[in-house]
Amino acid sequence: MDKRVKVGYYLRVYETIKDALQADCTCYAPRIEIIGIRVTKLRISKSVRRNFEQMEEESTKGAFTYLRVYETIKDALQADCTCYAPRIEIIGIRVTKLRISKSVRRNFEQMEEESTKVGLE
Repeated sequence: MDKRVKVGYYLRVYETIKDALQADCTCYAPRIEIIGIRVTKLRISKSVRRNFEQMEEESTKGAFTYLRVYETIKDALQADCTCYAPRIEIIGIRVTKLRISKSVRRNFEQMEEESTKVGLE
């Protein structure tokens, strides 16, 4: 970035901050006038930076732990599904057999009723 562009950008930032401060001062303390502002680079102490980095590292570890647990549960559920698939097929076959046997019984009972009706007349 060109040095002139940086200076122009910072001047715009300073003017924006100054206008915002002046608007608040005019609203809450009318006799205060903002003449100029000075913005300095923030310096973070080493201990604060170290603590922040440790917290970020721990949160990242927590996220990876959660991801590993999620993957483990997902794999276990997939394994259960593959184990239950043959059982479900067997149950489906049994249900189909029951339905067929029920329909055969109904048909047989209807035939018996019809034969008794014909015999009674």
